[in-house]
Amino acid sequence: SVDPEMGFHPSFDQEFERSRGSIVRILNGKSFPHEADFIAKSEAALLADPIDGRAAIRAVYDATENLFKRLTRKQNITNGNVRQELSPIVLQGVQTDGKSDVAVKKMLDAFEDWIAACHVYRHAPGQAETAQPSSEISILMVSQGYSFVRWLAGMVAAQGE
Repeated sequence: SVDPEMGFHPSFDQEFERSRGSIVRILNGKSFPHEADFIAKSEAALLADPIDGRAAIRAVYDATENLFKRLTRKQNITNGNVRQELSPIVLQGVQTDGKSDVAVKKMLDAFEDWIAACHVYRHAPGQAETAQPSSEISILMVSQGYSFVRWLAGMVAAQGE
């Protein structure tokens, strides 16, 4: 697809485009320049021929990691840091009604699983490079990453208010 400034962006389907558009709107501005750069790198990797899913996933992960660091002041996204540091931030103001709080905790579980999935394509012990994911897996992981970036960016923005 082509944006109003004549920039080219991947347009795999309507849902992906909707997600990409919402994250670009959130990251536009002075508050998120590094994260916006990572998302741009992710788009470039998705536009490569052939698609570079590994680079796209790494870039979205890097955007997520930057936001995680800004929220928690922790250097690495680990399950322990998600549980100990991010969980209290995410759960602030969430009703403890057995529904909202449970749903948010499940989303944190999904975030941990997404992080673990990204590591498959970020690190390959004993190998120079990891295998390329299929384009379907790449798009799925990038799409999910966009959702997590949007979620974390909203929390960073709320902390600044």
